Amino acid sequence: RGGCLVAASAAALTTGRYTLPVYEIYKVGEPPHWVEGLDLLGAFGLPLVVIPHWNNAEGGTHDTSRCFMGSSRFEQLVDRLDEPLPVLGLDEHTAIIIDFSADAFTVHGIGTVVLQLGSSQLQFTPGITYPLKQLHGENNSGDFRIEESRQPVLPAQHPDSQTDFWPRLHSMTADFQQGIEEDDLGKSAHALLEMDRLLWQALGELENPEAIAQARDFFREKLAEMGTCQVLSEAGRNRLLAPLIDSLLEARQHFRKTRQFEAADMVRDALSRAAIVVEDTANGSRWRIEEDKE
Repeated sequence: RGGCLVAASAAALTTGRYTLPVYEIYKVGEPPHWVEGLDLLGAFGLPLVVIPHWNNAEGGTHDTSRCFMGSSRFEQLVDRLDEPLPVLGLDEHTAIIIDFSADAFTVHGIGTVVLQLGSSQLQFTPGITYPLKQLHGENNSGDFRIEESRQPVLPAQHPDSQTDFWPRLHSMTADFQQGIEEDDLGKSAHALLEMDRLLWQALGELENPEAIAQARDFFREKLAEMGTCQVLSEAGRNRLLAPLIDSLLEARQHFRKTRQFEAADMVRDALSRAAIVVEDTANGSRWRIEEDKE
């Protein structure tokens, strides 16, 4: 009685209401578009768009996340959907197992699963069983909504629970991501070195070879991701430039107080040529980086 359906990669794409013709867009060069999917999950009350390879990083300096579409282009694709549908994104080497008879689902592997609708996003981590209502909650009008609660139920037995290999890898991944978000590449680099050490240690301790292979691929993806982080975020640039620019503004203020207006203007003009906009307010001067107009 019952049955089990397994879908991976391109097959997983087709299980949602709409599917992404990756080959036609990424390889052939057709304009980004959707085609109708098999909507297998819709038959169980899950009107979703399923996107595997959510965190793909094979492109190196070229964004190939979101199943090779890249984050920016994928957001444009989402806006073109005929109806606002939740997106179920699966990291590589990661699976979501939905048990409709138990009204629950679990995540397994070395990545995470995300559920995204508009600006809202939930992230589900491996080794936990979640209530199915977090994937198909309904409001009074019957529309899909993302549940605010993320409290898991029934802690699941992780397939590699006999060792601390996966928990340690997940912890290092969290450190890596925190470093990326905080523009602390030193922290991210340290996390990668710890991952590499963990992999060699697991190899020596005869950890499951398949698990090591998956983790090694994951390590390479994170290494490629770090290679794309050469450009600092606005907050990172401001933090690095603040000591220099603040000193120049203090010098400019001194010139203004001593009525050396030509020198004060020279400081402001020099900052302007470096795309630093100076704004004089009642509370003093403030600055910002001028956005690229191209």
